[in-house]
Amino acid sequence: MKVAIIGAGPSALVTAKTMLEAADSDPNFKPEITIFEAESDIGGTFRYRSYSNATLVSSKQLTSFSDFRLPLEHKDHLTLDEYVQYLEDYTTHFDLRQRCNFRMRTKVIKSVKVEGGHLLRYRSLDADHKDAADRSELFSHLCVCSGLHVTPAIPSIPGLPPIIEGDQVVTEPMGSKETVASRILEPIHHASNASEIVTLHSSQFKDRSLYRGKRVMIMGTGETGMDMAYEAVKAGAKEVVLCTRSGFLLFPAVLADFVVFGNVFDGNLPIDGLITNLFETAYVHPWVAAAHLRWFVSDFVIKRLLWALTGTQAGCSQWVGELEPHRLGRAYTFLNKSSRAMPYINRGWKNRSPFLERITRYLDPPTVKPEEVSVDLAPNPARVHEDGIVEFVRNGRKEDLRMRNRIVKPDVVVYATGYTQQFDFLSKEYPVPATVRCRDVFDPEDPSVAFIGFVRPGVGAIPPIAEMQAQLWTLILRDQIPAPLSTPHYYLLVKENARIKYGVDYSSYVSTLARDMGTAPPLGQLWWEHGLKVTLIYCFGAAFPTFYRLLGPYRHPDARRIVETEIYDTIQRRGVVGNLMMGLIPMIFYAWINLVALVLEKVWNVVNAVTRPFSPRRSKGMAQQYGTNKARRFQSDFEPLATPVAAVPIAQKGKAGHQQQAGKGRMLRLFALFAAVLAVVSPGVEANTEIRNFGPVLCRADEYGHLAARAADQLSANWPILRPTSKPSLFTVHPTASSTLLDSKSGAWLVLDLASSSFTLPTPRQAGMYADLNPRDRYVRQWIDSIAWYFAKRFTLRASVAAHLALDVELDVVGPEEVLRMGGVEWRAELVDTVKVDRERGGKTQVPNHAVVTSIVPKETGAPNKKDRVVFEQPDRVEVPAEILANDTIRMTKDPSDVPRFPCPKLYLHLVVRKIGVAIPPADVEREDSPLFWLAEKVFGSLATDSKTGDGEGERTAPIHLTLERLYLGAVPATALSMALPMAMMVVVGWWGVRPLLDGMLPKMGKGGKDE
Repeated sequence: MKVAIIGAGPSALVTAKTMLEAADSDPNFKPEITIFEAESDIGGTFRYRSYSNATLVSSKQLTSFSDFRLPLEHKDHLTLDEYVQYLEDYTTHFDLRQRCNFRMRTKVIKSVKVEGGHLLRYRSLDADHKDAADRSELFSHLCVCSGLHVTPAIPSIPGLPPIIEGDQVVTEPMGSKETVASRILEPIHHASNASEIVTLHSSQFKDRSLYRGKRVMIMGTGETGMDMAYEAVKAGAKEVVLCTRSGFLLFPAVLADFVVFGNVFDGNLPIDGLITNLFETAYVHPWVAAAHLRWFVSDFVIKRLLWALTGTQAGCSQWVGELEPHRLGRAYTFLNKSSRAMPYINRGWKNRSPFLERITRYLDPPTVKPEEVSVDLAPNPARVHEDGIVEFVRNGRKEDLRMRNRIVKPDVVVYATGYTQQFDFLSKEYPVPATVRCRDVFDPEDPSVAFIGFVRPGVGAIPPIAEMQAQLWTLILRDQIPAPLSTPHYYLLVKENARIKYGVDYSSYVSTLARDMGTAPPLGQLWWEHGLKVTLIYCFGAAFPTFYRLLGPYRHPDARRIVETEIYDTIQRRGVVGNLMMGLIPMIFYAWINLVALVLEKVWNVVNAVTRPFSPRRSKGMAQQYGTNKARRFQSDFEPLATPVAAVPIAQKGKAGHQQQAGKGRMLRLFALFAAVLAVVSPGVEANTEIRNFGPVLCRADEYGHLAARAADQLSANWPILRPTSKPSLFTVHPTASSTLLDSKSGAWLVLDLASSSFTLPTPRQAGMYADLNPRDRYVRQWIDSIAWYFAKRFTLRASVAAHLALDVELDVVGPEEVLRMGGVEWRAELVDTVKVDRERGGKTQVPNHAVVTSIVPKETGAPNKKDRVVFEQPDRVEVPAEILANDTIRMTKDPSDVPRFPCPKLYLHLVVRKIGVAIPPADVEREDSPLFWLAEKVFGSLATDSKTGDGEGERTAPIHLTLERLYLGAVPATALSMALPMAMMVVVGWWGVRPLLDGMLPKMGKGGKDE
C-alpha cells in the first residue's frame, strides 16, 4: 500500500501520523507514505505565508492535536513561529521524518487514475535539478493536503498596477516597534499617480515597516485584513483605509475587558472553548440538528448580550461594518476574531447613551493611543484613476456615505482578499472537495482518494478537524466502518452563489465525525470507565479532540490525564457564573428541546405504524431513488426541503375530475352497478368535485401587489361574489365540448371574498418592516404566521352538478396577479407626482406621492356569444384610479423574488365545465310535484338543465352548486363542526340507550359456546 500525500502542513503531518499509528496496531495495514512539498520544509502556510506579530486566533486547547499537547502554563494563543515549532516537535516526537519519505522542493504536475492506482508525475524545484526530466511513480492511494490558503485570490481593480514579484523585501524590519506619523522625521515618498502605487497580497507581506509614514489601503475585512490595518496603525501610517464588500461579524478571540456596574471582568477566556457538549453537540436529536435550532438560539442570546454589554448587536463593540440582516449571525458567516483594529475603526461611529455606559461598557485595550491614526472603513474600490485617486463602489451603506466626499490616494494597496483553491494537478476523472459525498473527505465509490483539511470552521481550527478526517479515512481504508452517508447538518447557511461554501460549524462537524467512527463517548460507559469528573468535564467542555480519544477505536492512554488537567482548567476559568450562564442553563434548555423532539418522534412512529397498512406502498425503485444521497455543500442537495411560506407561488391550483380506479373484485363491480342504477332512478344524486384545503394563496404586499389587487378588483367589478358559507350558491355556465382548455376565457370566473378584520393585506410599509427583520426574527415570524395561516385561513370549495349530466368540472383558485395574466387583459400602473416626505431618521426624501392603476384594457371585448364562450367585458369607466399613497411607499423597484407575501383577502375561481359524453335522461324529471324533487330544489336550487328556444332547439347549460366553506383547525369544515353536538348526543344515546337494549334482545351464550 503506497500512499502519496500532497502537502506538508498540519493536515499532511497528522494524516501520516494517523496512518502510521494504525499500522503499529494492525499487521494487515502497512502504508508506505511519500510526502510531496513544494517548499523546502514543513509548515505550509504557517511558515511560508506568515508575517511578523501574527498570532493564531484559535486557542491552544482547540488547535493542538489530541495526543500532543502544549504545556499547561503556555499562553492560550500561539504566534505563528511558535506553532511552526510545535509542528516541528510533533514531527520529531512521532518519528515522521524517519518513517515517511519527504520529497521537499517537489511539485506534483499531474495525477492520473490508472489501473492499479494513481500515476503521479512530479518535478524537482531545486536549482540543481532545474533541467532534470519529470519523474512518475504509481501509488495505490492519494491524499490531497495542499490546504485552503495557498493560491491568492486577487480581484481585478481597473487602474491598479500588478502586484509585486515575490515577497516583501525587508531592509529595516520594525518587528513589534511602534510609532506615529507625526514622529517620523525623514521624508516619505508618496505615490504621485496610479503607476507608483505598491500593490501586494497579504501572503507577500512580512513586516510592518512597509507601512511606515505611508497612505495605506487594505481590501478585505477578514482576520488578515484586520491584522494588516492594525500593523499599519502601529507602523505610523499617515492614513489607513480598510475596504469591505458587505461587512463582517467581529468577536474577539478572548472574552475579556468588560465593565459591569464598575466591576471589571478580565477572565481571558478563549471563545472557542465556551460551547458545551451535552445536548448541544452530544445527544442532539436529529430533528433539532436539522433545524439548526442551537445556532438560531445562540445568535438570539449573543446579540442581546452584546447589546447589553457593548451597545450594539452588529458584533462585539462593532459600531460600523455590520453585515446585512440575512447574514448577521454565526450560522451564516465566519466570526472575525482579530479585534485589535476595531477601536481605531470605531472612532467617530460609536454612539451610546452615557447612562448605559455607566452600567456596562467594553474597554479598549491599553495599547490604543489617542494620537494614533484612525482606520476609515470604506466600500471596495470600483477603479483607480490615473492620478491615483480611488473611486469607491456606491452601495448605500453608511461607510459609503461618509467616504463620498473623501479623497483617497494610497501609496500601498494590500489585497487581504483570501485565497482560492486550484486542483489543476488532478485529471478530470478526480472529484474535488466540493463534490465528494462522504463528510467532505472522500467518495464512497473510490475511497483511495481523500481530501484532508478542506473545510473551514466558523469558530474553531482546521488542524483538529484534519486529525479527525484522517482518522475517519484510515478506518475506511482498514474496512473497520462503512462509509457514512447520512444527511449532514453542519454546513453554514450560505446561499448557492456564495463565494465560500466550505464553511462548517466546528462542534457539529467534529461530533458528526466522532459518531461516524464510534469515538463519541456514551455517558454511561464514560462514567463507568473514567468516573464522574471526566464525565462532567465532557458535558461542560467544548468539542476538544481529546474527548474522542477516551473511548472507541482511537482510545489513548494519556487522554484521561489531558482531560482532567488541561481541559478541566478551561472549565475552571469560567467561574461559577460563567458555567451557570454558558453551561448549565443552555444545557437544561436544550435538554428540554431534545426531549420534546424525542417524544414527538415516538408519537409520530406510533401513528405511522398504525396507519402504514392504509398507506400506499412505494415501489422499490422509487425507494431506492430517494434513498440515494447526493453530495454538495447545501442542505437542499441531500434531501428535498419544503418550500418556505413566503416563496409559495400566488397560484395554488386544485384540479378535480371524475377519476375511476380499475378494480377486479366482485364487490367493486357490484358497487359500480349499484351507483349507476341509483344515478338513473334518483334525481337527487349529484356528481361532485372539490378543492380541499386551499389557502393561503399568497399576494405580494408591496406597491405592485396592492396595485395588482386593485386592478383585479376593477376587472371583476361585475363578477359574482362568493363568501365563506355552508349554503350553496347557484351558478350556471355553458359547457364546452373541447377536451382541452382553449384559453383563459373558457368557462367562468367568480370572486371568492375571504376578507375579514383579521385577514387583510398589510400596507407596503408594514410589509417592508416584515422584510427588514433580521434572519432569526423573520424565521420565527414566518414560522408562527405559517401555523396561523394553516389553522385559521384555510377553506374548502365544493362544486356539484346533477349526476345525470355527463360533465367534467375543473376548478382553479388563483390570486390577483395570476388572474390578470390569465384574464385576457392588459393593465398598466404608473407613478404620479412626487413629494418630499419626512423619514424616521430625519431629513426629507423625494418619494412618489401616489401610484395609480391607469387602465384595464381587455384584449378581446364583447358579450357571451353562441359558441359557449364567456369573455371579459369592459368596465363602465376605463380609468378608475387606485392610489398607493406615499406613507405606504417602500420602493417600486423591489426585487420580486424577495417581496413579502401574505394571504390574499380576495381570490378568484376559474370554473370550466366540459362535456364528456351523452347525458342520461333524468328519471322522474316530469314529476315536479315529487316531494323529493321539490325538497332538492329548495335546498340546492334549480336542477333544470334544458331551456327551449323559439325554434324548438335546446341550449344546454350546467347549473353548478358552489359551496365555499371555512375549515377550522385547517381540516374541519364548518358544517361538520356544527354537527359535532348532534353526533355526540347520538353516540351517548346509542351507547347507553340502544346498545343495552340490543344486548337484552340477543340470546345469551350457553355452555360450550352455544346459544341458549
